Amino acid sequence: MNNTPFPVFVCPQCKKSLTKGTKHIVCAHCHITYPIQSGIPVFLPSFHSSHIEKQIEYFKHEKHTTSFHYTYEPWQKRYVQFFLRAHVSVKGQTFIDIGTGSGYMTIELAKKGAFVIACDVTIENLLRLKHIAKQKGLDSHIRYVCSSAESLPLSKTSLDGVIINAVLEHLEREKETISEIGRVLKKRGVLMITVPLLYRYIFPLFIPIHIVYDKKIGHLRRYSLGLLEQKLQGWKTVSVRYSGHIDKMMKTLGNYFFRRIWDEEAIEKADDKKSHVSVFASNISLIAEKI
Repeated sequence: MNNTPFPVFVCPQCKKSLTKGTKHIVCAHCHITYPIQSGIPVFLPSFHSSHIEKQIEYFKHEKHTTSFHYTYEPWQKRYVQFFLRAHVSVKGQTFIDIGTGSGYMTIELAKKGAFVIACDVTIENLLRLKHIAKQKGLDSHIRYVCSSAESLPLSKTSLDGVIINAVLEHLEREKETISEIGRVLKKRGVLMITVPLLYRYIFPLFIPIHIVYDKKIGHLRRYSLGLLEQKLQGWKTVSVRYSGHIDKMMKTLGNYFFRRIWDEEAIEKADDKKSHVSVFASNISLIAEKI
């Protein structure tokens, strides 16, 4: 029996039950065997596209995966605050943080009593996060799974919320990911999604920088509010936030080249005051409710 608020993992392919051993998990229906690495089930396919392989390799070497020190940056605080403003009561509810990365959403929601499944395709991210969570005494509130967003190892309507920040633009199978999110969410469950804005919203002089960045980091597409709502038909938009406006971009570049001229907290506060303005912003965050 499952005596925790967490749903039992199922086979990501057929969504049937799994049999857990010490080193492997086996699907009782389609007989696929999935490894367990340092206590974390790995539900990745045996073959990745070259795009996904490049994504895994790139994010494996990011600074937050090589340092076991937890930092909570001012820009990260704004995303957590945005989510909590729209979804105040998280205590006792179960979420999945898809593409958890540094794990700040997972850690901060777990601190507030939520139960969070940290999901990522990069096992290094999850091992680091597991170490940090143990140090912070959050073990009982977090589970870890190495899985793609397109085939989640979770049963139907098993979650209260899904967080997928800076992930959808990387995925080749966007439609399948959105379908999976809808499948695992309960009725009236919430979705938080953050994606980059279409180039037409960005300050023209910064467009070349974004084009280079998109290619480097593996962005396949960009979005607008209209495009997101079109792809999320059957969902109710609850809240929208725009970030990365021109002032923030200029000051962030100044800090990068001239070693912190401006205070980062002040930069984020100023950017947040324009969160309702799409013009010359870089990113859009949307919270929607499944109806």
